[in-house]
Amino acid sequence: MYALLQNFFIAILVLSGVPLLASALVGGVLTIFQAATQLHEATVVHIARLITLLIVLFLGGSWGLQQITGLLQGSFMLARAFGGG
Repeated sequence: MYALLQNFFIAILVLSGVPLLASALVGGVLTIFQAATQLHEATVVHIARLITLLIVLFLGGSWGLQQITGLLQGSFMLARAFGGG
């Protein structure tokens, strides 16, 4: 049971951390670019972050769905073992 909870927490960190990290990196690079060029347009950073999130979710979405499905199947099997059904 503890291994399943540990796997849930690791999956949460990985599935949410990768898109957040990618978005933060793109935002940081664009912020440095804006500071260097004296171009201060807020929508550029937001649109770039949105596009980055969409790309990351598109590329890793099927893998994330497989991870979530496997964890849910494991939790249902564990619940069935405890429930006796």
